[in-house]
Amino acid sequence: MSSDSQLQSLLVQQHTTGISIGIGKMKKRIHVNQHKIRSNSKTGDREPVITVKTYKSNTYCSEVFVDGPCKIVYSPDKPLPCGAKVWIETESEIICNKEEEDET
Repeated sequence: MSSDSQLQSLLVQQHTTGISIGIGKMKKRIHVNQHKIRSNSKTGDREPVITVKTYKSNTYCSEVFVDGPCKIVYSPDKPLPCGAKVWIETESEIICNKEEEDET
């Protein structure tokens, strides 16, 4: 199976098991929440640690697929309001194995 057909198969699978976030030109930022990783490690919980932020919501995921171009940003002098210094930015569609959502 070619890598293109494997990617298409993964995308179809993700569409059936996850949710789509921000179809269209909405900017999305994806980062890993280190506090959740530490908390999960201490308590044994398995809360999702990946955050997908848009201008209107935060979605917490265990797995994310970006269907298009994206860039990785390291900005130690100007972090995100949540404190993240490294994140992924994209306007592409995102498929997220969703756990919970927080409307902001």
